[in-house]
Amino acid sequence: MGINNIKFKESIIMNEKNQEKINQIKQQYEPLSLDELELHISTLECIYNEKIDLESKRIKNEILETAKKFKITLHVEGGVEVKSSPKSSAKKVKLEPKYKNPKNFEETWSGYGRPPKWLNDYLAQEDHKLEDLLI
Repeated sequence: MGINNIKFKESIIMNEKNQEKINQIKQQYEPLSLDELELHISTLECIYNEKIDLESKRIKNEILETAKKFKITLHVEGGVEVKSSPKSSAKKVKLEPKYKNPKNFEETWSGYGRPPKWLNDYLAQEDHKLEDLLI
């Protein structure tokens, strides 16, 4: 049992609301022999693991349904689910250039997105305007 489990169990025991219930459980199990206690522990562990499995499956199905609803695909890799990037329904369109570099006509800019360095350098000079570079 890990340190975190022990701390968690201690925090449950220390909780005043649970103290009465814990006392009732202790009274129920104190008269049992070690063999009987081991049988109860094994049975409770089985029940606990079954409930964990059922809850895990329920949550996994809920996640998959939600992902399907938002058109997100999930891949399972070694028990860990990794979200893949959703595919965009919009297709990228090649935009026609609106501006050209006066020093190199092969360098152009469509007017969308981050301006290229040559454009920023050109506009940084005095009396240069964006309209001067229109194609």
